[in-house]
Amino acid sequence: MRALVFLSLLIALPLTAADYNEWQLQALSSSITDLQQKYPDDYKGQDYLARLKALQKAGTSSANFQAKLRRLKRDALLAHPLLAGQSIVAIKVTMVKRLTKNDSNSMAAIGLPETHLSLSNYLNAGAAGSIVKLSSLGMKEKSIVPARPKTLIADLDLHWDTKRLLFARPHENSWKIFEIGTDGSGLRQVSKNENDVNVYDPCYLPNGQIIFASDAPVQGVPCWHGIEKKVANLYVMNADGGGVRRLCYDQDHDMQPSVLNDGRVVFNRWDYTGMNRLFNRQLIAMHPDGSGQKALFGSNTWYPNSIYSPKAIPGSKKIVGIIGGYHRSSRCGYLAVLNPSRGNGGKKMIETVVTGRPGKHKEVIMDRLTENVFPKFSHAFPIDEQYALVSVRLRKETMNFSICLADVHGNVTMIKTDPRHSYLKPALLRERPGPQ
Repeated sequence: MRALVFLSLLIALPLTAADYNEWQLQALSSSITDLQQKYPDDYKGQDYLARLKALQKAGTSSANFQAKLRRLKRDALLAHPLLAGQSIVAIKVTMVKRLTKNDSNSMAAIGLPETHLSLSNYLNAGAAGSIVKLSSLGMKEKSIVPARPKTLIADLDLHWDTKRLLFARPHENSWKIFEIGTDGSGLRQVSKNENDVNVYDPCYLPNGQIIFASDAPVQGVPCWHGIEKKVANLYVMNADGGGVRRLCYDQDHDMQPSVLNDGRVVFNRWDYTGMNRLFNRQLIAMHPDGSGQKALFGSNTWYPNSIYSPKAIPGSKKIVGIIGGYHRSSRCGYLAVLNPSRGNGGKKMIETVVTGRPGKHKEVIMDRLTENVFPKFSHAFPIDEQYALVSVRLRKETMNFSICLADVHGNVTMIKTDPRHSYLKPALLRERPGPQ
């Protein structure tokens, strides 16, 4: 069966420029029509469809076709009524030179480590990180947390009220957790960990506590034969950093916790067991106190290897996440929408896979599933069931991640880019209802 899958990839006909352009026009038409139907009073869909029709009539080989299409896509899709005129917060990281022939070390240096590693292995990554506020969808940029030389910032988590956020940053030789107002005021260190313990992956809980990951168990990934590369388990603490309690007791990584709309916590757990360790990363759901741990997705399935960075869609039971491989994936890959109402057996929960390319998504069972996938998605922040802010590395030739709007119709629309920096973990500064 696997041989047939690979054969189908090899004999697929090459995509022509004309085919690609026609697909772009169809994807844009689908999104404009969708927004017009959802927001008839707040979205000028007829105007955008008229411009699209004129562009189609001129033909894909007409002068300046690509430039006109990019302009129309940006005008039409960034006019989404839940997005238009809003501000975004994101991590901004200075780019580093490609460090090796494969990209995994360079990706780790900006805060995207390999799947079997954690941030505790990157205290001195070499990249300067800051947190910025992008007003009017990136037209203006303001620093909230200024950059420090060779000091990374990771794991931005925006509170539902949008007035504050959590992040992790190295301080006094270990990763610590901080909080700051989205206006740049009130910076404080939340965690009280000693300098031989790292804490990161912070996430607000509905009860006012904070869940986070830590290498305090002093456990190592088995293939590293010791504790050279420590794994993280999940803990909880009070808002003032006190009352720390361990929630998970697992051999390997528990990471990337976030809160579902029903108040449960979802996170990525790696079960390093047997030959299928390359494919055995499950999404686990539990109550905020650590009770009721249960597989939400990925139990007894070979595809995909994992779903990274899960996040609940506002007002929905659905979840967005990133389909990624194992080695050399850096927790990046395809954008996916999961529907838990379909059940958690096998891969049937996967409702939509967004690749940013034409054609039906092909399921391939392999280790380095998303090593050479472009565009390469990371950290989605859902706006609704069809649209999400996402960090995207658009091409293999460029290392930087940009902020884009992606949708289930296949469009990837640029919001903010800078060849000298990467923008990671974007979050929309629009108040959301808390978990019910």
